[in-house]
Amino acid sequence: MPNISLSREALVRRYHAIRSHPAASRAGDWLIAAGVCTFALLMPLGNMFAEIGGVLCLAGVLWTYLFNFRQSALHRYPLWPLYALFLAFLAFKVVHSIHLQTSWYVFNSNIHKGFVLFLAGLEFVRTRKRLYLFALLLAAASLVQGLDGIYQFINGTDFIKNAMTEGGRLTASMGGGRVGNYMSMALLPSLVLWVLLPASLPRAARLGITTAFLAPGIFLWMFAQARSGWVGLLIAVLLLALMLNTIRLRHLLPLGAIVLLMGFFGPERVRFATALNDVRISDIWPAAMSVFHEHFWLGVGNGAFRHGTNLLGIVMEWNGTVVVYPHPHNIYVQLLAETGIIGFGLFAAFTLSNGVWSGLRIRQGLRTPDRPYWFVTALLWASYFGGYLGAAVSAHSFFRTWWLGTAMLILGAMVGACASFNPDPAQTSAAPSAEPHNPAEQAPAPPVR
Repeated sequence: MPNISLSREALVRRYHAIRSHPAASRAGDWLIAAGVCTFALLMPLGNMFAEIGGVLCLAGVLWTYLFNFRQSALHRYPLWPLYALFLAFLAFKVVHSIHLQTSWYVFNSNIHKGFVLFLAGLEFVRTRKRLYLFALLLAAASLVQGLDGIYQFINGTDFIKNAMTEGGRLTASMGGGRVGNYMSMALLPSLVLWVLLPASLPRAARLGITTAFLAPGIFLWMFAQARSGWVGLLIAVLLLALMLNTIRLRHLLPLGAIVLLMGFFGPERVRFATALNDVRISDIWPAAMSVFHEHFWLGVGNGAFRHGTNLLGIVMEWNGTVVVYPHPHNIYVQLLAETGIIGFGLFAAFTLSNGVWSGLRIRQGLRTPDRPYWFVTALLWASYFGGYLGAAVSAHSFFRTWWLGTAMLILGAMVGACASFNPDPAQTSAAPSAEPHNPAEQAPAPPVR
């Protein structure tokens, strides 16, 4: 017993020695920065970069919260209990599932490549410099994908992986039309270039450079022909316009007319008749709702949608052939079917509370002299709540790692930008610092355009 006691005391002393060391807080920040940069910039090039970035973020987050929690962004983030409750419920749905193996697989795959990335983004963006860097990383990734898509359009295969088009749809290096859903999240942050270009440049020159930078990504977004991606980015742009208070009813009327014309007379893929005859509406979503009705409170388990339909004897067909769909292609009905009304309610509470909390801070910040900072934050806000949640009505599984990971990283970065600076001049007069947060150094940063 004496030896055990001494060993325990030695461990405690060692722990406090590490915590008090100046490099302790920096080590976690370095790991998070390396992980975030790797994932945000290189993830579209292959799963290997998602793995590396996710592991680095996991290590950095654990180190930060173990040795430097009181100085972390999470410590200042008021809505963290909702995220903790949602994750705890998903962990519970691993064991409370009709198919344990599937539920564990989808949850485990997203620990470091999905859920942790929200925390990594939260801790990464604590300064103006980090916010702009994060937006630039997404901008660079979307530019590379866009240029690769143009190359693929001309040559039939992409430059990075030699991937062929998918039935006429561009795929870039992501190997499928799903790249359009990625672009719906990654394109808007490219507008950070407008903020970073020298103010001495004529407005026309800044507009031309920004447009040229965005053009390849917009080309890929259009010709990937991902309808979910189209919807997601359009909703994101609308949300951004509402946030910036730059849209009026007179603007919505012609936009509505264009949507109606495209829906009735546009290409077949975007017509209302095609959408209404989609198998998701006719078969998959009703099947998911049937599973939800049978497992109303708790659902069938993470990723267990197809096992739930099998249990109910639901058979779905496509052109006369029986087809088994692994997920409902709609995260909202998926969460209802797989986690029940409780899981869906926790997700809705976390999402809506973050939307309102951050949205109010952004609107307030946009009325201050530090408008550029809050404009870039608004880009991330619209990318998540439009580009991700808008596309989620008809896109992937909630547990699709690259998609969830990108969305969580964007949401975390946006929340980090809001948590690191209070726009209320009655409570603070300091602009977001250019250096990582340090409670011992409260001097305001010099104003940045």
